[in-house]
Amino acid sequence: MKSRILLNLFCLGICFQFPPLYSLFHKKDKLYLSRPLVQTHYKVPVNRAGLWEMAILPGIGFKKAAKIMEYRKKHQRIPNYSALRKIPGLGKNFFQYNQDLFQKGLDFSNP
Repeated sequence: MKSRILLNLFCLGICFQFPPLYSLFHKKDKLYLSRPLVQTHYKVPVNRAGLWEMAILPGIGFKKAAKIMEYRKKHQRIPNYSALRKIPGLGKNFFQYNQDLFQKGLDFSNP
């Protein structure tokens, strides 16, 4: 009984020591969960990037990255930003939310 109480107090202390862990257990505090997990400091080559490289970009994920790669295989390359808008499954809201990433973080050069 004592060991269980001590273990609970220890775990609670850890949660308060590390704010990201604390925010996982309290839904009010979404400061740490709303940040992108990956910051891009280079342009992602759309016509050469693999699934993982595209999937880790904020707002894309595996499903959308797979759709982009499927379109790329079918049409051999993605020439520009407007060609991305033709990909089925990527809606208007998706492009509005990620506009900065698509215009500044993608490289459409030849493979």
